[in-house]
Amino acid sequence: MTSRLLLAALLGLAACTAHAAEADDAKSAKKPVAGKPCIVGEFRALAMTTHDPAQRHARSLAWLRDTGRYCSVEKLKVIRNNRPTWLGTSDSLEIATLLDRLIESNESGDKNLVADLYGSKPAPKPSSETASAEGGNLRVVPPQGPAIVNSYPPTSGYGYPPVSGTR
Repeated sequence: MTSRLLLAALLGLAACTAHAAEADDAKSAKKPVAGKPCIVGEFRALAMTTHDPAQRHARSLAWLRDTGRYCSVEKLKVIRNNRPTWLGTSDSLEIATLLDRLIESNESGDKNLVADLYGSKPAPKPSSETASAEGGNLRVVPPQGPAIVNSYPPTSGYGYPPVSGTR
C-alpha cells in the first residue's frame, strides 16, 4: 500500500511538472529566442563609428541578420525609427525591409501591426445617422474648375497690377 501511495505521488508530481513546463513554453514563445543579446547601443555604435557608407551598410545588414531575430519588437522599432539618423547615406530599402520582416516575425497577436508598418488604418464607415439624414445615399460633389489665384491682368513686374494713368 505504501508503494502504491508513493507511485501515485510520483505520478502526480510528474504531471504537475509537465504542466508547468508547458506553461513556461507558452510564455517563452512570446519572447524572442535566446541567443546573442540584442543591444541597441551596439547597433548604434556600429553605425555611428563606421565612416564608409558601403561598409556601414554591410555591417548593419550583417548585425541585423545575425542578431535581429533575438531582439524584442520594442528594440527593433527603436532601430527602425532611428535608422535614417544612425545609418545616414547607407540606409536602404534592403535594411528597411529586413527590419519590417523581423518586426512582423517577432510580433504575435497585434491586430494593428500591419497597418502601423505599411500605411494608415482604413477610414471609418459613415454612421447610420449620417446615411439616414441624407436619405441613405451619399451625396456626390461634382469636381470644380481651377481656382482663380489672381484676378489682375499680367503685370510688368513685382506682382503688382499696372498703374492706370500717369502722374
